[in-house]
Order: sequence, then structure tokens, then C-alpha cells
Amino acid sequence: MKTRPTKSETALLEQWRVALKNALSQPEIKTRIEEFGYNIEKLQEGQTLWQNTKDIWDLNKKENLETKEASNNFKEQKQKLFKLYTSHRKKAKAKFKRKPETLVLLQLTGIQPNTYLSLLQTIKHFYTQINQNQEIANQLITYNIPQEEFTRANELIEQTEIARAEYLREDGESQDATKQKDTALTNLEHWMQDFYAMSSIALEKNEQLLEAIGLFRKS
Repeated sequence: MKTRPTKSETALLEQWRVALKNALSQPEIKTRIEEFGYNIEKLQEGQTLWQNTKDIWDLNKKENLETKEASNNFKEQKQKLFKLYTSHRKKAKAKFKRKPETLVLLQLTGIQPNTYLSLLQTIKHFYTQINQNQEIANQLITYNIPQEEFTRANELIEQTEIARAEYLREDGESQDATKQKDTALTNLEHWMQDFYAMSSIALEKNEQLLEAIGLFRKS
């Protein structure tokens, strides 16, 4: 005997749900497996374990969805910020190409960092210097950078940092929920393996009853 192959946790949980339901609702199955210690209390134990596992599984799916949404929001805010900074950086390098001290002050020399945290620190430094130096700001404003874009950049920095913190929080909760789900599934799987091992003996002479709990003969 073997259980029919499943391709997902969803299918596996449904197979186990049906097996337990039929074991409790079909008198002939109940009678035969009771002789092997699987009375109503034992089957209800399995149902309770299944329901707890399903609840944890649902929670994990919910946390995964929230993590995906938080990740997408973080990426969106980050892309908006990086796009705006890239434009301002290009204009600032052109505007101050003959003022090396200003280029150094704004951290526009050398290679631009490519890791998120390093680049974010460079971006924050860039706008902090502009905010603190009105002369630099005025020169950039005359170079087709509206004042409101500086305000927008500072807003995006804050929004990006908030979005990243939210994503990291959701990701942590999702990882914890995944561990709980994996543990719950393993415990339920062990219970069902014992149930199937017993059922394959208790119901070995009745193929229909075996199929009712998800056991099928090898072809």
C-alpha cells in the first residue's frame, strides 16, 4: 500500500482531512480500526492535531503574503529614491565639475556604492549637505532642480527607511511562522504515518475502505 503522491502541502492537508473525516464517519472503518487502538478519542486527537496544523499553516501563508507586500513597498520606495538621487547626482557633478572641494563635500567623487546601506548613507549625506548649505542648494536650483525635489528626496529617505524596517519585521515574523508550520506538519505527518500503517493492516481486505482514507494499491 502507499499514499497517493501529493504535490503540495495544500493537497497533503486535504488528503489527511478527508482520511480523518471518513475514519470517523464510516461505521465499518471505525469498527475495524478501533480494534487497533484507534477509537473515537484517538481519532479526535488526530483531528485536533490536524486543525492546529491547518491554523498554523494559514497563519504562515498570511505572514508570507504580508512579507511580500512589505517587500514590494520597500522596493518601490527605494527605486523612487534611487532614481531621484541619480538625477540629482548627475546634475550636481556637472554643475560642480570645476569645484573639486564641493564634489568631495557631496561625496560625488570615486565609484558610487552599490550595496543598499552604503548607497543610502551616501544619499543621506548628499542631501544633508544640501540642506545645510544654502549656497549649494541655490546653485543646484538654478541647474534645473526645483526646491520641492529636495523636499521630496528627504521624504523618500524617511519612507524608504520605514518601509525597510517594516519589511524586516514582517520577514522575521514570516520565518518564525514557517518554522512553526514545518514543525506542526512534521508532527501531523508522523501521526498520519502511524495511522496509515495501522489502517493498511486493519483494512487490508477492503480496497474501497482503504481508498476512503487515501490509501491505494500499487498498480
